[in-house]
Amino acid sequence: MELPTGTVTFLFTDIEGSTRLWETAPQEMSMALARHDEILRTAVEQHEGYVFSTGGDGVAAAFGRSGNAVAAALAAQLSLAADERTDGVSLKVRMGLHTGEADERAGDYFGPALNTAARLMASGHGGQVLLSDSTAALVRRSLPQGCLLRGLGPHHLKDLPSVSEVLQLVHPDLVAEFPALRSLEPGLVLVGRDRELFELGSGLDRAAGGHGSMWLLAGSPGVGKSRLLLEFARRARGRGFRVATGRCLEQEGSPALWPWRQVLAGLLAGCDPVEVVSLLGPAASDLADLLPEGTGVRHLSDDRSNSTSFRLMEAMSGTLRRVAGKQPTVVVLDDVHWADASSLAALQFVAGFLEDTHLMILATLCPPGPGESTRDGRLQEFLGRLLREPVTTWLAVDGLDEQSVRTLAERYVGTAAAASVGSRIHRETDGNAFLVTELLRSAGVVADPADPLMVPTTVRTVVETRL
Repeated sequence: MELPTGTVTFLFTDIEGSTRLWETAPQEMSMALARHDEILRTAVEQHEGYVFSTGGDGVAAAFGRSGNAVAAALAAQLSLAADERTDGVSLKVRMGLHTGEADERAGDYFGPALNTAARLMASGHGGQVLLSDSTAALVRRSLPQGCLLRGLGPHHLKDLPSVSEVLQLVHPDLVAEFPALRSLEPGLVLVGRDRELFELGSGLDRAAGGHGSMWLLAGSPGVGKSRLLLEFARRARGRGFRVATGRCLEQEGSPALWPWRQVLAGLLAGCDPVEVVSLLGPAASDLADLLPEGTGVRHLSDDRSNSTSFRLMEAMSGTLRRVAGKQPTVVVLDDVHWADASSLAALQFVAGFLEDTHLMILATLCPPGPGESTRDGRLQEFLGRLLREPVTTWLAVDGLDEQSVRTLAERYVGTAAAASVGSRIHRETDGNAFLVTELLRSAGVVADPADPLMVPTTVRTVVETRL
């Protein structure tokens, strides 16, 4: 077969707890693994994929079409769940899917996309299928029958330079509830954000009491908004809030209302058809174009107003009210400086009904500087209008202070060198959390406190792209 090249969707799998199974039941495990390999290879090949690695207790496969990759993962999980020929050994397989550019050489693949797929898989649990936002964006409108995508929020995957949006494939015949992802590096701790978390906590207090609010979380790229958001979402869930996330894409050509499509999918994930209809309300058909396949919602007439129509906005806001009425809810819109005009209009519309709800809206953005252009030049005008709403609060996220950088430095260079190294890195980075962490991670950066700080090439490339 002709191997996929260029933009490729990668599927990585691994058996959870395989080491223990090999030690406790080696003979049964050997037979079960042979059956596991047969199931996975069959699922991949039946969906036009190519298995290019079978190292360890998993496989790595490449697909030219992301939809085929998702269908293969689903078919494999359903077969593994139904298979009875495992001789008493229960195999729980975790899977990760990511789409990106890769080089193919002699039947093998190379590039950052493979690292992302592997790290995504490693963060999951046996029986769980995880997708990156790049894969989800391509398959959301063409998921296998009965499937939904559940947004799990932004996560920092080990050894990767930026926070990634993670989604879970949900199907009625598969387990849907899992523990928290194993995504956060042990050394990556949140420091210096007590003020921001306290203020955002007051928003949760208000929402719990039936007084909704809108928060604009503003800061430069790499300052730490995503890591703060991750901790806030964890605390919100711990207080019983439902959390749904939508991320705006920098690329031109993304569908209108793209972040809101993700939010609706996250809010409805795991709901049965009757509950979906109840939450969407009488205007469900107006939202049909924004919903993932499998919800059963269809247009009831040919009167399809454009995406910024009042009727669609009212239908969306009604759904948010009903969801929050059943369970206090946080909606996160990430990177709204890249949002399309209709998504910004929807955000402003939603702000108008928040006051008497159990809903908290949190939007993150990089504020434009003087004379700096943004998508369609609309952001400045939009922010001005939104800040006039009484429910809106502007929360600036600044760089880490020197003491916080020193605290981080202790985890990498020890207590003795933390003060001098932390102070130098703080001066060089202005406390930009991304730069601070990458410099502390990099081998040799702090070998001698008298040496100049050397920014690794990989870090420099990411910074130039993001900043």
